[in-house]
Amino acid sequence: MSSINLTTVKRMATIEHLVHLVMCVFAVASIGNVSEFLLSSGHNPFTAYGVGLALGLGLVAISVMLTRADIGDRPTFFAMLSATLAMGLLSGTVQTLAYYAHTPNQLTAALQGYGFPLIGECLLAVAAALYAASERRRRAAMADEDMEERINDALSQALADIDLSSASKYIERQAAAILRAKMDAITAKRMGGIQRVPVHGAADVTEEMTPAPTNTSIGNADDDQFVTRMAEGKRNKTNERRAKLLRILATEFNGAPSDDLNKTDLATRLGTTRQTVSRDIDALMDAQRLSVNGHVTVKEGTSNA
Repeated sequence: MSSINLTTVKRMATIEHLVHLVMCVFAVASIGNVSEFLLSSGHNPFTAYGVGLALGLGLVAISVMLTRADIGDRPTFFAMLSATLAMGLLSGTVQTLAYYAHTPNQLTAALQGYGFPLIGECLLAVAAALYAASERRRRAAMADEDMEERINDALSQALADIDLSSASKYIERQAAAILRAKMDAITAKRMGGIQRVPVHGAADVTEEMTPAPTNTSIGNADDDQFVTRMAEGKRNKTNERRAKLLRILATEFNGAPSDDLNKTDLATRLGTTRQTVSRDIDALMDAQRLSVNGHVTVKEGTSNA
């Protein structure tokens, strides 16, 4: 029961609710001032208190709505701000007249009369709306950072599962092609595009030589083969890891409670991450090689994971 009450208190104890409470206090003061002025002017109590309640509660209602207005929707926000200021000026004028009757200093009466509705409610509502907009931007930025971190983790995991042996061979071929192209370009430049070609049966003659075009790119067929080898390497690595995982489960955990599975420890033994172990277990379950339903059960069979 105490935890429920504590949760309720935390939910209610927010900046927004505190601002609304302050507005209600100012509204009570405004109701009293307006009602007192109308009573002293000769109005009947029903009219006096009715107008006081209408101005006080109306101003606090429009101010609360302004605190929740979306500043990004400028037409709506400025329309609500204009309505709040108009009602605040009306309430402030009546309250200023009420203070004139009790305060000889007219400046003090005006500050008190307009201060309660304009500063205590209108300006406070604008400040609350600005604060709410700032909090929304902060939460959006935190969500973007969290998403970026998850994407980076997923990329790191994908790169960790790549077979780098095929990648290194591809890089070596690219480096050899670049080296050949550079050597051909330097040789042609040093020779000035001329070479001596021996002619059968006669003295050597000089002929113009057009440097042979160099191919600095790997053909599409090589690229396809590289991609295929990369995919095969990754599949082989995944199958080997899952087979090793299945052997560990069959030897140490077959028949044990599911809670005994420590995925972090299994990841350390397999040289991978906890997320990868979770995916491997799901794949083995889909292949009907493993059951983790209260107890770990390794099933016989030859289905590929």
